[in-house]
Amino acid sequence: MMTLQLIMFALVTGHVGGETRIIKGYECPPHSQPWQAALFQKTRLLCGATLIAPRWLLTAAHCRKPRYVVRLGAHSLQRQEGCEQTRTATESFPHPDFNNSLPNRDHRNDIMLVKMRTPAHLTWAVRPLTVSPCCVAAGANCLISGWGTMSSPQLHLPRNLRCANVTIIKHGECEDAYPGNITDTMVCASVRKEGKDSCQSRRLCFSPQTTQAPTSWPPAPRALTARSPGRPLWARVGDDHLLLLQGEQLRRTSRPIVHPKYQQGSGPILPRRTDEHDLMLLKLGRPVVPGPRVRPLRLPFRCTQPGDQCQIAGWATTSSRRVKYNKGLSCSRVTILSPKECEVFYPGVITSNMMCAGLDQGQDPCQSDSGGPLVCDETLQGILSWGVYPCGSAQHPAVYTQICKYRSWIEKTIRSN
Repeated sequence: MMTLQLIMFALVTGHVGGETRIIKGYECPPHSQPWQAALFQKTRLLCGATLIAPRWLLTAAHCRKPRYVVRLGAHSLQRQEGCEQTRTATESFPHPDFNNSLPNRDHRNDIMLVKMRTPAHLTWAVRPLTVSPCCVAAGANCLISGWGTMSSPQLHLPRNLRCANVTIIKHGECEDAYPGNITDTMVCASVRKEGKDSCQSRRLCFSPQTTQAPTSWPPAPRALTARSPGRPLWARVGDDHLLLLQGEQLRRTSRPIVHPKYQQGSGPILPRRTDEHDLMLLKLGRPVVPGPRVRPLRLPFRCTQPGDQCQIAGWATTSSRRVKYNKGLSCSRVTILSPKECEVFYPGVITSNMMCAGLDQGQDPCQSDSGGPLVCDETLQGILSWGVYPCGSAQHPAVYTQICKYRSWIEKTIRSN
């Protein structure tokens, strides 16, 4: 049976929700993807692209910049093997109907041609794909590839090109996962059992010698969360597995409301974050439908006390120095520390609006759980604000924004909006 393949546009940024990654993929056989290109801005990896003609690349329109450095024929972005080629490109041709305006970016027609100043020299390691005259069918086996980050929020780029096998899903299933947002120019693909998915970019599809059009997709944060400026956010609720479609509800957020006294800073020992008033309300574009998988969490009438046993949850990395992400939602029990105990760990930076929680075994949440809930007796008592790296350290518990100190602001803001 002919195998179809899928190229991922690896957009790499510092924004937690906005980067692309291939989790639990595998290293591509060296130079098995001779059409794969990398777009750089100076020395920073910006996006992936596909060579479709000696002077032409196909990529996503949201990757547009005034100038690119293009690297072709590479397996590793960290070392030279002698078969790489470098070109510059200053001409970009995004689809005329692509709308990149914020906050109404809808990811339709997210496709762009890039013209290099000089043609690529075609070799065994550098070879273009022809554009497909037909669309890929649901159930087709495809492949994604890229140099995207394998961890978050710290960027951990792979040494070599990464691949993962995925399957094209039906348009109706895609619409169920993203209701009201899928057009006939988009295609969804995922590996439901193996847990390999490119997590954001959607994608460039092709049969062994052909290519089809790329689109992209946004991240999925929370509704009451820590402040994280960047692109418009989406909320995915009723979900305990980010790679499976199980009746979740997806909502676009229409308005972020940051606490008016929010201050972003960093402690005396970097990369420790010491954000004061670190919380933000997100108003959904339309209400969620309450049910067995979706219901709100009540706000506290009193503050939690030292020694209280609480629960944290998230989809973050389950290890620190070697990043390993969960397939499903992960929960841990934590103990609330007293203000004096918290001050011992972080002298001079803890305020009355913050609290610490952690376990002796080092099972505190990692940084990519930022904004996640701290639940005590079925009440939202905190949201994860900051900590130290490596995460999960027993010597440095995580720091949370105390929701009990902000109940009146939350209720007043919701009523007035």
